[in-house]
Amino acid sequence: MRKDRLKVLWAAKTKYPKNWGIKSHRHECYQLFYIVTGSCEYIIEGKTVNVGENDYILVLPNVEHSMQKNHGSLVRMIDIKFNLSGGGLPEKLKGIPGTGQTPDSVRCFFKLISNEIKNQDEYYKEVVEAYTYILILKLLSNSEKMNPPQIITEIEEDGMSRTCKDVARYIDSNYANDITLEDVSDALGYNKNYLCSIFRNETSLTIMDYLRRVRIERACEMIEMSDYTFSQICYMVGFKSIHHFNRIFKNVMKITPSEYKMNVSERSSAVIQILSEIPITMM
Repeated sequence: MRKDRLKVLWAAKTKYPKNWGIKSHRHECYQLFYIVTGSCEYIIEGKTVNVGENDYILVLPNVEHSMQKNHGSLVRMIDIKFNLSGGGLPEKLKGIPGTGQTPDSVRCFFKLISNEIKNQDEYYKEVVEAYTYILILKLLSNSEKMNPPQIITEIEEDGMSRTCKDVARYIDSNYANDITLEDVSDALGYNKNYLCSIFRNETSLTIMDYLRRVRIERACEMIEMSDYTFSQICYMVGFKSIHHFNRIFKNVMKITPSEYKMNVSERSSAVIQILSEIPITMM
């Protein structure tokens, strides 16, 4: 398997005063922006997006992009240009959002890069390169976590009825138990058919579908954060057999538990490997 190779070509902190912009252009490298302060309109392949403080912009190679001049205040950015080749990361980067709010787990690496650019200690270029690689892995990891089925937080945000939220909360609290529709209806004091109907209408899921997805969501967390075996996890999240667990996991996640664990291990190994290559200097 070919190893991914990332080479930083440019890393700087840039400022764009009021009514300054970036002309439309394209280049063969990747470009990653992080908005430190201010807000502006950025145009990527003819599509205008509004970005502001703590947002990122990822521009793929040979993609036309520009920044409008009509922003009303100073815009400060961290600007990184890099080449990426060799393994599977270039293809994966095509699947993540080109702009968005920067997750906390990613934001800290922008701050570390900013400090390296400011101080320019010995090996700072190598350190910036290492941080950029980890940053890209973190962006990918966060994007992949957006794909699993949504749970109660999104239901609440979408303004679902109190009854629907009560069903979801009950399942979130009792998913590890042997839950039936009768258990849910008895606990909440509603007719079973009424609960099934209102939940399906508001979420496009049956109550049992939601239960299975919550169980798989918790299973994914345990695969990532614990050393439990699949058999142990299976029973801990409420499944009665490993065969049923494997089948539902594949149905929900589109990969097997083993494949999911392998993906987690590969991401962790990549971060550990790049950290091991960062030069350590004595204080």
